[in-house]
Order: sequence, then C-alpha cells, then structure tokens
Amino acid sequence: MRHPRPLGGDPLKTVDRPALSLSDRILNNAAGKDQLLVKRKPAWLRAKVPGGEGYQRLRGIMTSHKLHTVCEEAGCPNMGECWARGVATIMILGDTCTRACGFCNVKTGRPGSVDKDEPTRVAESLRLMGLKHVVITSVNRDELKDGGAAIWAETIIRTRESCPEMSIEVLIPDLEATGPRSR
Repeated sequence: MRHPRPLGGDPLKTVDRPALSLSDRILNNAAGKDQLLVKRKPAWLRAKVPGGEGYQRLRGIMTSHKLHTVCEEAGCPNMGECWARGVATIMILGDTCTRACGFCNVKTGRPGSVDKDEPTRVAESLRLMGLKHVVITSVNRDELKDGGAAIWAETIIRTRESCPEMSIEVLIPDLEATGPRSR
C-alpha cells in the first residue's frame, strides 16, 4: 500500500518562487497589453456552409430517392464542398449501424427492415448525377444472416447496368453476421 504523503514531507513546500512568470502570457489569462490575441482559422481550414447549385441538385436527388450518405449520417464537415462538386459517398443498408465503434459518428441501434428496392434507387440516382466515379459503403448489419451481402451484390450489379462508364469504389464491411441467426 502506498503512503498517503511522500516520504520527506511535501516537496512543493520547499520550491522557490519562479524567477520569471509566464502566466500573464497565456492565452486569455490576463487582460494586459502583452496578452496573445485569438487568431482566426485560415480560410483553407474552415468548412464551407453547404449551398450552391451543385449542392442543391445533389440534395434533391438524394432526398427524392430516399438515400443515405456517410456525409450526412457521420456529420462530415466537408459535405457542402464535396456536394457542390457532385461528390458523395452513398451509404446502403439504412442509416443505423449494429455496432458502436468508438471512432464513428453514425448512429447505432436496431436497424429497420432491409429495403429490397434500395439497389435500384441507388443506381437510378447515380445515373441522374452523371458522375465519373462513385464511392459506396454501408453500415454493419450484424442481425442479417449474410451481413447484407445480397444487397451489396444487387447494388453493384444495378449500378453497373445503369452507369457502365462510371468507376465504382466499394468500401464493404466485414459482413460478419454476429446476431442470433448466425450462431
């Protein structure tokens, strides 16, 4: 068991006052003339407010096709800038993940039923967007026996049929169903 006080007494009792104090130089610590000023973030570091024609067009397509994006669900600060350029990351299999990863901002819980029409809506929306490249990802669906693999396959097939010239990048989860049905 550790002794409540260090042996030899309190070491801070014998410390001399500092020859020079910097406490008045610390940001917002004193109201003197030497106080450091709070500086604004550089323009390249500040997130832009979502808006503009490209952003509105993309938002309209996403909303009318009832699609989810990582941009919205994870609260990405660059969403306005990307959407204005016509770039987004589509998120399939709903907006609720069955895992609670500490690094992710997507909501977790019990997701609703699988939307069998989602692959067709994704393909149609991508055709309307006219992109050269798309990124598709998803939430984890551990309660599904296949982890969502069937919807993944259908989404890629429908997108390829609808947009043959578009390159498709997929960020597929491990599809490791851990729910009660998989055991």
